[in-house]
Amino acid sequence: LKGLTASINARLSDSNPFRLPVFANVAGALGVSLDNLSSIKEGEMQAELRNGVVRLKQMTVSGPNLEAFSEGTITLDGKIDIHVVGTTKGLAGGGVGRQLASLAQQNTAGTLSVDGFTQAAGLLQNLTIYLDVTGSVDNPDVRVRSAPTIGRAAVSFFLRRAIPTTILSGTGL
Repeated sequence: LKGLTASINARLSDSNPFRLPVFANVAGALGVSLDNLSSIKEGEMQAELRNGVVRLKQMTVSGPNLEAFSEGTITLDGKIDIHVVGTTKGLAGGGVGRQLASLAQQNTAGTLSVDGFTQAAGLLQNLTIYLDVTGSVDNPDVRVRSAPTIGRAAVSFFLRRAIPTTILSGTGL
């Protein structure tokens, strides 16, 4: 299997991955009771398999009680190194949602400006929890990351979740 290469693109809908190892540990670290996680409404995964390592470019899950973005690596022998940004607070609507929508509407060049990115990251930093997941699939070690920095892909994910699609069309997010 070490010589196998593959691209993985998957969409999730109305599923409940939180009974699986790693997912259950991450949900617990984010402070979400498994009893309250009936399902996720949607999610997607983009990954590549090469030389026995799955490089998770992006995995997102969204549901009524949790939104999370993750990236990292998983080896075929079960070792994991994944970074997760998650929130249990709804971003749509409310003051933060309106501020994020305003940032997206100011975007006229098709990409978020450096200033816009900095403002969005600052707004999201107070609403999100950052986790590092290491160890193995069978025995994951989930730790809250100190001094986190939110990346461009994670900012884009949360902006898309917080802002109506009609506002975002043509913004490149």
